[in-house]
Amino acid sequence: MPSSLTKVSIATSREAEEAVAELLLRVLGSTPSTYFDAETGETTVSTYLEKTAQWKDRKSTRLNSSHT
Repeated sequence: MPSSLTKVSIATSREAEEAVAELLLRVLGSTPSTYFDAETGETTVSTYLEKTAQWKDRKSTRLNSSHT
């Protein structure tokens, strides 16, 4: 049975894309990819999680501690 994936994406500026990618890597432990749409000028940083629980377990502790 194939596993389901959860996509986590953050829209950001081109100037901040590296910092956002690093944040996703540190918080979620999954290597992100960056997409720049030349037509719209939008930058999106995304990563995929194999389990929704992986996000739930880390979200409250890791994201909140990064805002201190």
